[in-house]
Amino acid sequence: MPMRREVPMTRQHDVAKRKMLRYNLIVITELLRDEDYVAAIERFFGVPGITTEKVHPFCEVESHYANERTPLVIRNETLTNLTRLNEIDIRLYHEMRDCIDKKTNNGYNFLAWDSDRFEADEAIRVDAKQWVISNPVRGYEKPRRTWLKKFDVNDTAAGDEPSSPACRPHFDLALPDGKWTNTTRFRRLYFYHARRAGGTNLRRYFEKVAAHHGLEFVVTESFAAEDPGSHDEATFYVTHMKEPTSRSIGQFKHEGRWDCGQMTTNMTFLPTKENARLLETWNQSFGHRPSHCAEEEGEALFMMEKCAVNCYIQWFSGLSCPWWDPPPNPGPGASPIRRERKIASLYKVAREKLLRYNFILITEMLRDPTYVASVERFFGVPGVVSENKHLTRCERESQYANERIPLIVDTEAKNELMRLNVRDIHLYFELKGCLDRGDYNIPMWDPDRFETNKTIQVNYNVTEERRSKALDQMWLDRIDKVHGELTSS
Repeated sequence: MPMRREVPMTRQHDVAKRKMLRYNLIVITELLRDEDYVAAIERFFGVPGITTEKVHPFCEVESHYANERTPLVIRNETLTNLTRLNEIDIRLYHEMRDCIDKKTNNGYNFLAWDSDRFEADEAIRVDAKQWVISNPVRGYEKPRRTWLKKFDVNDTAAGDEPSSPACRPHFDLALPDGKWTNTTRFRRLYFYHARRAGGTNLRRYFEKVAAHHGLEFVVTESFAAEDPGSHDEATFYVTHMKEPTSRSIGQFKHEGRWDCGQMTTNMTFLPTKENARLLETWNQSFGHRPSHCAEEEGEALFMMEKCAVNCYIQWFSGLSCPWWDPPPNPGPGASPIRRERKIASLYKVAREKLLRYNFILITEMLRDPTYVASVERFFGVPGVVSENKHLTRCERESQYANERIPLIVDTEAKNELMRLNVRDIHLYFELKGCLDRGDYNIPMWDPDRFETNKTIQVNYNVTEERRSKALDQMWLDRIDKVHGELTSS
C-alpha cells in the first residue's frame, strides 16, 4: 500500500500567511457590525452598500428551516475539541485581525479610495446605483412547498390519522370511541391555556367568542388538558402553542428568576442580581425541581404551574406524576426508588390528544396579519390581537425587575434548554410546520355547527370595563433604591 503523506500544518500556515500578507484588503466579517468599520470599508472602495443587501446561497433557506425544526445542541467538549483542531487557523485569524482592534479616535485608519491608482475601462463601467438596479438580490424566501411537505404531519399521516389542527382546523366533533361526527352541534367551547405562551389574552378572546355565539366556556390551566370526546356536552376544543425554548425562558423570567409571591406580597423583598436564581438551574420538569404531584382520594393529581422542560407533552398527557417503588433491600437508611414514565410515552399520548383538537393557535403567527384575519374569520369574532393587554399575576413586577436587571442568556444555557426540550420542540414543529407554507387553509365560521344558548349570548360589541392594577409605588421606590446602591457600589 502506498504511504499517505501530508504537508505539515505549520508549513501550510506559513505559506497561507505569506500569501495573505500580500493581499490589498482582508475584510473581517464580524466587524461589519461596527458602523465605523463599515464606513471605513466603503470609503476605501468609494462605493456604499457593503451591508445593505443579504444574499442567500444555495440551500440556505432549507438548512435554516431544518435547523429551526431540529435545533443543533453544541456541547462544551465538542466546542473545545473543534477549537483544538482549528488551533492553527485560529492563530492565523488573530494574526491577521488583531491589529484592527487598535482603533484610533478617528475610527479605523483606512485610506480613502484613490482613483489615480486604477485604470477605469469605460466599456464596462456602470454607476453603482444603476448596477444595483440591474442586479437585484433575491431576499429571504421560504423553502419550496414541495420540500416543506416532507415535514408536514398532514402529508405524512397514515391511515385515518387526522391532520394537524394548527393547519387544518375543522368543525367535526370528537367522539369517545376515537371517531368523528359532523351531525351533533357544539354547545361548549373548551380552551386549554398553556402557561407563558401568550394564553392570557387568548383566554379573553375565546371567552368573548363563546359569549358571542352563546356557548358554555371552559378553560383549564396548569392541570392536565381535557381529552376530546370525554365530556358529555358536545365540545369544541381549542389550545395554543409557542416555540418551547422561548416559552421556557419567558416563564423563567416571569416567575423562575424571582418568586412571584415575594415580589407581590413581601414588602421587604427587593429583586437583585444577587438573589436571582440562575437559568442554568431551570432544567427540571417543574422548573427548578423535578415533577411532584399531590394526592386526591388516593390518586396522584397532576398540576404543573412552573415548567422548564417538555411542558407541552406533560400538560397534554398529564402523566408526569412520579411514583415510588419499595427499596430492593428494606432496612435502616433504605429509601424508596423514584419512578417516572418514559418521555416517549408522554409524547405519544400528548400528540394523539392534540391531533383530536379542533384548532391549535400558534402564538408567533399572530404577527402575520393574514393569519390573524384567518383566525378571526374562523371564529366569526374580531380582536384575537387586542391593544388591551391583560396582565397576569406579578406581570408588571417581573417585567420591571427584568428591565432593571436584564437576563443574559448565554449560548451554553440556551443550548442545554433546547436539548432538554427536544421532544416538545419536535411536537411543536410537527404540528405547526405546515403553516410555514403560508397558505392558511382555515375555513369560515359555520353557525350551523353550533347550538346557541340565547340566555348566555352576548354580542362581542358589548364592552366591559377593564381595570388595570398599577404597580405599587412603594415597591418601585424600593427597586430604585436598590438599583442606585448597586450602581454606586
